[in-house]
Formats: sequence, C-alpha cells, structure tokens
Amino acid sequence: MRLGCAFLDYDEGNRALRYIIGFGAGRATSTTLVKLYDNTNSLVGEFEVGTNMTMGAFGGSADSI
Repeated sequence: MRLGCAFLDYDEGNRALRYIIGFGAGRATSTTLVKLYDNTNSLVGEFEVGTNMTMGAFGGSADSI
C-alpha cells in the first residue's frame, strides 16, 4: 500500500480576531486530500481531511493546524 497526500487549502486566519472576538472569527483552516494505492499502483480510495482552529491561548498559533 502507498499513501499520497496533497494540501488543497491552508488559511492561517487572523490571530487577533481569534483572540479579541472568538466564536469562530479569524479561524484557521486546512484541507488535505489523501489517496491510497495498492501494490499495482491502482487507486483504492481517496478522501479529504479538514480541520479548523477557532481559539487558543492568546488567539492560538496556526502552526499547529
């Protein structure tokens, strides 16, 4: 099995908005496409993984996303 990944989207958002307003304002987001191949290089399956960071200490660091 072989795993392939591609970053489709990354937005670090706005840390000041996350800190001052919160509730999803300034959120950081990322989306990754994951593909799984078998030994003959045939595609077995694919899916997207997405995540959001809406808060953290002092607005949180988007590096962790």
